[in-house]
Amino acid sequence: MDGSLQILASDASFDGPYLPLNILLRDAPSGDFEISTALHFTPTSNFQAAGLVVFQEQGNVLQLSRAFCDVVNTCGGDGIYFDNFENSSSTGSNYHVAFQGSVIYLR
Repeated sequence: MDGSLQILASDASFDGPYLPLNILLRDAPSGDFEISTALHFTPTSNFQAAGLVVFQEQGNVLQLSRAFCDVVNTCGGDGIYFDNFENSSSTGSNYHVAFQGSVIYLR
């Protein structure tokens, strides 16, 4: 379904007991599916992010995001990140790719 959505930034986290309030939720169709989005977003400080999130169940989340994260030995600043959370814990690398633009297409 085509369309657009504006979400105002606020604190959000996927490792707590509740889902963030500033996300748009849609049930995934059965079988294979594709998700894509165009983001107009430029993060300016630690942990600001916007992107696509796929929930399997509470605590199990895949997140592809345009974000900023500057934590030593954890993340590499401005870029695109892929994170996998299992049982509310991050697993492995965050697969950072440097990016400094304000418009990006994620799929």
